[in-house]
Amino acid sequence: MKALVDRVIEGVARARAPKEPPVPAGPVVEGDDTLERPACPLCGNTRARPLVVARDTWVEGRGTYSVVRCEVCAHRYTTPRFKEHCKHLAFEGDYPFYTRAREVKAGRRVDRAEARRPFEGRADRLRSVTSQAGRVLDIGCGDGFFLDAMRVRGWAVTGTDVEADVVWHAQTQLGIEATVLDLEEDALPAGPFEAVTMWGVAQLLYRPQRAFEKVAAVLADDGILAIGVSNIDSTGARLFGPRWRGLGLPRHLSHFTPGTLTRVLEWSGFEVVRIHHETPRWIVAHSADDALVGPVATAAKAALVPALGVAGRTRYGDTMEVYARRISRSRARVATMAETP
Repeated sequence: MKALVDRVIEGVARARAPKEPPVPAGPVVEGDDTLERPACPLCGNTRARPLVVARDTWVEGRGTYSVVRCEVCAHRYTTPRFKEHCKHLAFEGDYPFYTRAREVKAGRRVDRAEARRPFEGRADRLRSVTSQAGRVLDIGCGDGFFLDAMRVRGWAVTGTDVEADVVWHAQTQLGIEATVLDLEEDALPAGPFEAVTMWGVAQLLYRPQRAFEKVAAVLADDGILAIGVSNIDSTGARLFGPRWRGLGLPRHLSHFTPGTLTRVLEWSGFEVVRIHHETPRWIVAHSADDALVGPVATAAKAALVPALGVAGRTRYGDTMEVYARRISRSRARVATMAETP
């Protein structure tokens, strides 16, 4: 019932909102046909209020971008952004998350147990909200070590990623069934899956609700969708502003809060069953490096890392994992009948 009321409220607000271009914020997109100023990725409204202007903190020389807040649904999103057919441009240069697979391809040896260790917590949390081991699909699987952790726990694992090098690593080095695939353009592997995971993927999507509905179609009834994203409502985001490493501009197209992510999941046929917050040390350390200089920076980092680590276990953590259960067809029919006069 709550999801239905939310839809009605959003629909009325969207109909009443002035239909005019987003408030200009950040660089003007003139003379660059790879960029666009989008409407809100969640509700489609074109009215937005500027929040912060920031540069790309991951790849040098990429420029500056704005994060704006939709005046209808309060979602935060990036403008300008690369047009969808140019989205690969955002990942060129020194993008860090493909490095290990490429180094292995060049001959580097990796300790498998050590590489799997950072994913053990996620694997345990996913297992805690599922009734039993089954099939899991990891969209944006990277080089495959999360799936390796799930396989140790008795799951049948499948992965997809847009980057061929990391798929090669998952296939050849870990023996995982993996495919080069774009969630928004290609068909997903055939389900049903008891769980689908998307670590660091949801914030890259051009059409989040459509993608979540696509995932729901390959999930088993009452299957779990697990999503990991930055939390723009965090203490770190407020403290560091444009220097906060969780922004990930221009790759992060959406900047979710617990509320906005919960809302779009409910629109997509899910109910949220758990939200886990963390503040990774690297986000604090790199944000402080960008924001502070000199001897003050060293002392500040020494204080901030443990302090924000404590805050990270609350709703103000820099990252969040959201676990949502797909509403089964039978439950959806019952709910629809109950709401019918």
